[in-house]
Amino acid sequence: MPGFFLIDGIAHPAALLPGAAFDVAGVTVAIDGDHIWVHLDGETHELVWQDAITHYEEEAGGSADDVARAPMPGSVIQVAVAAGDAVAAGETMMIIESMKLETAIKAPRDGVVDAVHVAVGQTFERDAALVSLELAA
Repeated sequence: MPGFFLIDGIAHPAALLPGAAFDVAGVTVAIDGDHIWVHLDGETHELVWQDAITHYEEEAGGSADDVARAPMPGSVIQVAVAAGDAVAAGETMMIIESMKLETAIKAPRDGVVDAVHVAVGQTFERDAALVSLELAA
């Protein structure tokens, strides 16, 4: 999966291969979500994984409040908005299902829907963009 490692606030292009592993004597690696700690030569370094979409959104001046993202992998069971619709903060824009648990995806702020990225019945991965709002003025 292409993306970036943020090291000391600087983005470095990288790709993660599912199941890839390496074994190097004297190196300890600990992973917690998108945070990776590498202990090497007596020093610990933190790497933060950032997917390419999030990275380029931030570079373009976007905000996390501009995109409603999937909290877990799942599928869409209902879409309540379309591009051009006005939404209020907290309004339900979509309902998703994951492991038989229904979750309402709510508008993170007042705004206008720019795009709905998934349709009813479509599956998605964790952190996938579900609904984008127009950039805040």
